[in-house]
Amino acid sequence: MTEMENCYLIISIFCGIFTVINCTNIVKPRGIAFERASLYVPDKDFSCFDGSYIIPFSLVNDDYCDCPDASDEPGTSACPNGTFHCTNAGHTSLVIPSSRVNDGICDTSEFNIFKLLFICLIFILEAKQARNAFEEADRKFRDLQREVTHLQESLNKDFGPEDEFAALDGECYELSDREYVYKLCLFDQITQRSKNGGSEVRLGTWNSWIGEPKYRTMLYDRGQHCWNGPQRSTHVRLTCGLEPALLSATEPNRCEYAMDFVVPAVCVQDNEMLSARVTDSEHDEL
Repeated sequence: MTEMENCYLIISIFCGIFTVINCTNIVKPRGIAFERASLYVPDKDFSCFDGSYIIPFSLVNDDYCDCPDASDEPGTSACPNGTFHCTNAGHTSLVIPSSRVNDGICDTSEFNIFKLLFICLIFILEAKQARNAFEEADRKFRDLQREVTHLQESLNKDFGPEDEFAALDGECYELSDREYVYKLCLFDQITQRSKNGGSEVRLGTWNSWIGEPKYRTMLYDRGQHCWNGPQRSTHVRLTCGLEPALLSATEPNRCEYAMDFVVPAVCVQDNEMLSARVTDSEHDEL
């Protein structure tokens, strides 16, 4: 149940109680406490409390002061020395001077209803601000969690002897042929999407480097199962190139894929390997 619904429920219950209390008070004149209601009997003449006069009950609360003790006008301001009993349904009862009856200032239960409405309105508005603040904080927390998880996973990945492949982590490259669109997200996963529609098929998830020389072939396995076959897997062969690019994608064996990817980091490794071989050759000659 929302804050607004809770507020409406509280107000409905309160107004119901207020209505019931007021309905029970119909048998007594306005401005009289419940315990004194027996002194006001509608089908009998009214006797002033001080015994000075006996008047028809129709003159009670007629906005004219007949009794010197003001007992005939408990619900009006006709008698300067009278008092008015505020029932204040759902709140504390209150006795006020009759001069304050109908003076334009809210002294009775109406105040409590508006007070409740005001409190509910205020409640609807921390609550809303508090919920918005919580959702924003929760979103930032989840973003940080994902970032921490990604960083932890990255620390466990082998990006080469000098981390030369680290810049490719999470970078995605696509290749289209006549039937499919292949998507290689390095150190993450590989997918295949039919040009005729349908969902993506995962061809493998990053596992490790395989083969010799090292850092030339990437293994992506644990892909989706083929129909009545094994899980899909992909070998990605890396070669030297000026710009990272996915050059080819084939399926040499059922559910086993092969891709060719060019990347500058391999050029750096090739140069280092060449320099090392030259140095070793020179040493041998010496």
